Amino acid sequence: MRSQEPDQVTSESVPGAIGVVARAVRHSFNGLNVIAHADVQVKPGGFLAIVGDSGGGKTTLLRLIGGLIEPTSGQILLSANDQSKQSNSYSQSGHVAPVATLNMGTISPGSDISFCFQEGRLLPWRNVLDNVALPLEMHGVRPQERRAAASAMLAKMQLSDSEHKMPAQLSGGMRMRVAMARALVTRPKLLLLDEPFGALDEVTRLALDEELRQLWQRTGTTTILVTHSIQEAVSLAKEVLVMRGKPGRTLPTIAIDLPTGAVQRNSMQFVSLCQDVYQQMTAQTTQAPEQMP
Repeated sequence: MRSQEPDQVTSESVPGAIGVVARAVRHSFNGLNVIAHADVQVKPGGFLAIVGDSGGGKTTLLRLIGGLIEPTSGQILLSANDQSKQSNSYSQSGHVAPVATLNMGTISPGSDISFCFQEGRLLPWRNVLDNVALPLEMHGVRPQERRAAASAMLAKMQLSDSEHKMPAQLSGGMRMRVAMARALVTRPKLLLLDEPFGALDEVTRLALDEELRQLWQRTGTTTILVTHSIQEAVSLAKEVLVMRGKPGRTLPTIAIDLPTGAVQRNSMQFVSLCQDVYQQMTAQTTQAPEQMP
C-alpha cells in the first residue's frame, strides 16, 4: 500500500529534528585537498541527496557532517529544536577558521546521528536481532528493553521472521534492511546514508528506495543521502546537491517538487528534473578550478 501521508514532515511535528548548515567547508587529508569548498543547508526534517563525480568528496562531506572527521577550514552547524522550541546546537569549525564554542544542547552525535553504509557492516557473529540492538547496547540500554526496541524496528522493516538468522543467511537486500533497522533503532534526528543500496540489483534497489521514502515521510528524520544515481536522488530527495571536480565543490541545490505519493519515474516532470541535475553535473566551465562557485 502506498503512503498517503504528507510529502514533507515539518520540524514542528518532529521534535528535535536536526538542521544542517555547512559554510565554506574545506578538507585536506595527508596533504591532498579533497574538498575545495562546500556549502550545505538542510532544514530540520528535510531530505537532501548529494550526487557528483567519483572521488569528488561526497563521502568525505557526509563524514564531516556526522562529526567523524573535522574540516580543515569552514564551519558545520547542526541545530535542533526541542519540544519547547528552544534552539540547541552543536558546531565544529576547522582549524583555520575561529573555533566555535561547543554547545551540544539536545544533540548527541553518538545517538542522535546515525550512519548507514553501502556494505551494511553487520557483525557476522551476531544474529539479526543482536545486530540491530547493538547501538542501544553501546548506550547502556538494558537487555530486555533494547531487544524489544530492536524487535519492533525489525517488524517495521518486515524482518520479524529473520530475528534469529545470521547475516550470512540473508540476501543482499535483507542485509541492507537489517542495516537500516540498526541505523533507525535509536530514533536518530539525523540519518546519513552513503550509497546504501548501490550494490543491489535494480528491482531490490527500487523496492528499498520506496521503503526509505515512506520511512522518511513517517518519521521526519532529517536525511542526507549520497548516491551515484540521479534517478534515485530525484525520486527520494526534496533537494539535490551536485559536487563537481577534484577537489570537490558544491553547486547551488536543485529543488525537487514532485507530487505527494509514489514517484512516477516515467513522468515528464521527473524526467525534466533528472535532466536538470544531469546538466549541472556535466556543464562545461571556462573558470579555473579555484574560481568555480
